[in-house]
Amino acid sequence: WGSYTDEKKKQIMEEGNRIYLDLVKTIPAGPESTEAQNGIARWHQHMRYFYDPTQEIMLGLGEGYNEDPEFRAFFDRIHPELAPHMREAIKIYVQNL
Repeated sequence: WGSYTDEKKKQIMEEGNRIYLDLVKTIPAGPESTEAQNGIARWHQHMRYFYDPTQEIMLGLGEGYNEDPEFRAFFDRIHPELAPHMREAIKIYVQNL
């Protein structure tokens, strides 16, 4: 993270926000939908700006987004069903890797 310029950091954060907003749009279709799985694939790729997450890390993030109060509050501000939707979509995504 420290090696990125301020402009690159801003771009990365904006990309992350778009990914989360796009994932909200997939909630009605369900976590197993092609749209949700494509969104999780984008999220997975986006995480590589920070580190290359293992399957275990991805599953842990899905749990953390739901169980950690700060993460949950962040996702609830976007949409109250986003964290649970992502947790389930991540589980399916990891099973299919």
